[in-house]
Amino acid sequence: MSKSAGFSPDRVLDTAGTVCPQPVIDAKRATESLERGQVLKVVTDCLGAEDDLRAWAKQTDRELLQAEDLDGHKKAFYIRNGDPWPFERLLDMRGVPCPMPVVELGKVVEEVGPGHTVKLIADCNAAPDEIATWSNATGHTLLGTIAGASGSFIAYVRS
Repeated sequence: MSKSAGFSPDRVLDTAGTVCPQPVIDAKRATESLERGQVLKVVTDCLGAEDDLRAWAKQTDRELLQAEDLDGHKKAFYIRNGDPWPFERLLDMRGVPCPMPVVELGKVVEEVGPGHTVKLIADCNAAPDEIATWSNATGHTLLGTIAGASGSFIAYVRS
């Protein structure tokens, strides 16, 4: 992972000086007080923390968004505490050029039916504007958008 892409943490947890698995234990406790969709920044100097945090996030409805090298031997990890909106279907279109994410979104929204939500992940630059325009034109509700890991964009659309 690379330098921070500007994720603004809702809470910062400094676990420097503790050894693994303590950073993950502390992160678990910290996320229990966060709302869904909020971001926790974990600062650590434990060498095994990245693998531990990645595995924990993968198993617990959280997302390791980014890692950032800090001064000395410290690293910061940005972890999203679940999705801000519940969804019924995930559409991962990373690596697919625009306008295909919106084309596929239209198909999936029709498949899930009225009142259901689709989570779309895309990384083409035009996706945010195209999804907003498509939602307005089709009468579907764009619940919101957030930044995803590695420069991706996440949109939640209700049919």
